[in-house]
Amino acid sequence: MKTISSFFYFIFFLCAMLSTGCDDSGGGTDGVVNGSVPVSSVVLNEVTKSMKVDETFTLAATVEPANADNLNVSWSSSNENVATVSGGQVAAVADGTTDITVTTEDGSKTDVCTVTVTKRDVYVAGRLATNGETEVDSGYWKNGTWNNYGTALYYVYSIAVDSGTVYLCGNYYSDTISVPAYATGTTPVTLSRIDETDDGHAEKIVVQGGTVYCCGNTTAENGKQIAALWINGTRTDLTSTDVESYASDILVNGTAIYIEGNYTRPEDGYGSFGYWYRADSEASWQWVELARETDESDWGAYGGIALNGTDVYVGGADNYTYPYACYWLNGGINSIHEDGLTETNSYSITCYRDELFLAGTASSASTGCTVAYWTEASGWELMPVEDFSFVVNGIQFGGFAVSGNDIYLAGSVRNDATSFDSPYIWENGTASLLSMEDDFDIGNACGMCLD
Repeated sequence: MKTISSFFYFIFFLCAMLSTGCDDSGGGTDGVVNGSVPVSSVVLNEVTKSMKVDETFTLAATVEPANADNLNVSWSSSNENVATVSGGQVAAVADGTTDITVTTEDGSKTDVCTVTVTKRDVYVAGRLATNGETEVDSGYWKNGTWNNYGTALYYVYSIAVDSGTVYLCGNYYSDTISVPAYATGTTPVTLSRIDETDDGHAEKIVVQGGTVYCCGNTTAENGKQIAALWINGTRTDLTSTDVESYASDILVNGTAIYIEGNYTRPEDGYGSFGYWYRADSEASWQWVELARETDESDWGAYGGIALNGTDVYVGGADNYTYPYACYWLNGGINSIHEDGLTETNSYSITCYRDELFLAGTASSASTGCTVAYWTEASGWELMPVEDFSFVVNGIQFGGFAVSGNDIYLAGSVRNDATSFDSPYIWENGTASLLSMEDDFDIGNACGMCLD
C-alpha cells in the first residue's frame, strides 16, 4: 500500500508541474502574453499647455513598455473649435479650453493634455498731438494700453512686432525736412534719401527674424517722388530718378519681396498700377502691371498685397476720385463695390484660413463714411457710428486684423464740434476708445498688427 500511495503522489505532483508550465494566463516579468507584449500605458510629455490663437505645438506620446508589439496611437480634441490635433500636432483655432487625448490602439490606454487658448495681443500704432500740434508723441496701444515712443516719429504709418520688439515706421522732421525713419523706442533709426536735403517717408514696415524691411518714398533732386525699399537701412530705388513712383505696401515671403505701388509712365504720362517683385537677392526687380490709367480711367492700387499659396492678391479701387473697391487675383480684376454704397475704398487685404478679407472705408447715405471690411460671404460690413457720444464728422481707416473668431478694425473718429480726432478700435463690431494721455487733444490710429 505504501508503495502504491507513493506512486499516486508522484503522478499528482508531475501533473501539477505540467499544468503550471502550460498556464496561458499571462504573467512573467516581461509581460508576455501568448508570445506577444501588450501595451500597459501611454504618457504625454505635457499635462497642460497654454497657446495663442494660430500657434501650433507638438505633443509626444510615450507608449509603455517600449517593446510592446503595437505602439500605434490615435489623437482627438474634445473641442475642435478651440484646437485641432493631427499626429500629435496641436493647432490653436480660437480662445477657449479643450482636452487633447491620445489613445493606444492596443488596450485603449489614454492620457490627456488640457490646452488653453487665448487671444493674440492686439497692437495699434498711434500718434497723439496737442491742439495746433505744438507737441506730438508717437507710440502704440497693446491691448488698449498706451506705450509712448515720445518724439521719435512725427507721423506714424505702420507697425510690426518681431520677438517681442515693437517697430513703428513713418517720418520725423529735421528743421522742415521730412526724414524717413523707423523706431523701436524713443530714438529713431534714420533711413537714407536720394537727396539728404529733401523729403522722404517710410510707408510700411515688415520685420522677420530681426531683418527690417521698409518701403516708402524719397525725393530726387528734380523734385520727383521715387519708390524705395530699405532692408536694414540699405536703400534700393525701384525706378530711376526721372520716373515718379510710389510704394504703398510690402510683403516678404521667404526670399521673395512684393511691393505694391505705381509709377508714371514716361512715354505717355499716365499711371501704371501694380507691384514690383523680386524672387531673391540675386534676381532683378520685375514690374507687374495690373491697371493702366487712360483719359477715361483713374485707377487706385493702394489696397495692400497678400498671398494665398501661389495666388497673388492686390487691393485697390477702379476709380481714384470716386472709388469703387476692387481686387486683382493673379492679374484678373474683381469688383467688390455694392449698390447702396456711395463709395468703397480698400486699404488692406488679408488671406486668413483661405478666406479673403479687404478692409478700408465705405460710405452710405445713412452712415456717412466709416471703417468697414468685406468678405465674399458677408459682403461689406460697416462699423456702426451711432455709438459715439458726439456727432461724427468722418472716420479715417487705421488698420485691420483677423484672428480666430475675432475681427478688429482701427480708425480715427473726428468730432464734428471740435474737429479733433480720437483713436478707436472695433472688436467684432463694438467700438472702444483707445486711451489718450491727459495733455493731448488729438489721437490717431495709424496701423495694426497681432502677435
